[in-house]
Amino acid sequence: MIFKRKGKILLGVFLAMSLLVFGASCSDDEDDDPSITINGASTVEAGSEITLTATKNNFSSTINWSVATGGDYATIKEASDTSCVITGVAAGTATIRAAAAGVSRDWQITVTGSSTGGTGVYADFYNYPTGKQNSTGTLTLKNQVNSKVLVFTDSVAPANYIGTIPAQETIKVKLTAGKFYNIVAVQQSVYEENPELAAQTSKLAYYSDTQAYTVSVSPDNLTGSATWIFNNNTNYWVSVEHVDNSGETYAVIAPNAKRVSVPVQTNNTYPYKLVYKKELKYNNMTIAVAEKTAMAENDEASFYNLTTFTTHINGTATENDDDLAPCVQFINNTGKTIRVYNGQRQLTDAGIATDDYTLASGITAYFTAFTAETSSTSLNVSSVAWTGAQSCTENVTFQKGKVYVVTAAPNTDSTTSATNPVSWTVVEKTASEFYEE
Repeated sequence: MIFKRKGKILLGVFLAMSLLVFGASCSDDEDDDPSITINGASTVEAGSEITLTATKNNFSSTINWSVATGGDYATIKEASDTSCVITGVAAGTATIRAAAAGVSRDWQITVTGSSTGGTGVYADFYNYPTGKQNSTGTLTLKNQVNSKVLVFTDSVAPANYIGTIPAQETIKVKLTAGKFYNIVAVQQSVYEENPELAAQTSKLAYYSDTQAYTVSVSPDNLTGSATWIFNNNTNYWVSVEHVDNSGETYAVIAPNAKRVSVPVQTNNTYPYKLVYKKELKYNNMTIAVAEKTAMAENDEASFYNLTTFTTHINGTATENDDDLAPCVQFINNTGKTIRVYNGQRQLTDAGIATDDYTLASGITAYFTAFTAETSSTSLNVSSVAWTGAQSCTENVTFQKGKVYVVTAAPNTDSTTSATNPVSWTVVEKTASEFYEE
């Protein structure tokens, strides 16, 4: 009896040890899979920073950091392979993602602190008086008038406030990257008297974490005795421009924006055209806006004996890209920092308003300021390293619904490189083919 009990005990010990060994073997197999471990704080105050660190498990490739959700509440200030500095922007929740080797790990961050800081007329302003000013921002805003201006995105709404610019000064702001913004400026003193009559100046801007832009914001009319109201019922950006093609823009209306008020003068008539522009995406990133040529509409707004006039924007179009104005994907492989021109007109990336725009070597830009029948030979580039402008030597006629991939590279022909240092290639693609890549 005792022997049998011992046998049962020994058998039980053997089975237990076998299970332990088998379990350990399974666990080791699972541990061989790549994974990421994140450490750091889970809360940060608006305006403050925290650092997250990542540990690589069973892989060596570089970790990429991104804000997966909540980009309006937190941003990535800087990131390396295994660490990431997060800046709290406004009260809310954001998800930070670290990804590599086919795996990812999310880290949720709660941003604390009030997103408003003003009193009186500024009580509901976002983070007043700082807004989204940030010395590391890549968008520089210049005030060219002799009084303070308040700056917003898309419309003069307290939640859209991004900063105050003193007279004749500049600020830098940091916004969510890879998006278009309508930069709206109003004179501060007029806004304080009557927000609804504060004249607006609108400039379409694109924000990138890697490319710097400069936009001048200067109200053209400091007061208005009438109000022009726009309701945009489309999914397009709409530029309200003078019909004389002078470039004068009355307003830029964001997609589906309602009751956008633009102060104007009574006893005046404003002949205008509506220019519809579609956001374009490439590799899952919004890169440009291009005119939908088939949607142009001309009209006139008269303010004789009227103090209010409302324009409803109801344009419709098929979703194909056949009527898109020609676009250029420009690849700078010259080894030089250059400026790009269409004839005498300097081009700016993404089809936005900006001051002097330079394109570093190795960078790709997207230009949309072209009309059908333009020749690629009108493209030219300049650099301090060259004498004179270098014109495109490839002759291709631009057409609607097309994208032209233009590459500028060093001319390796020793017999001509002294006078023509740039070699050009132009490849035509259909817009639908290009934007589906």
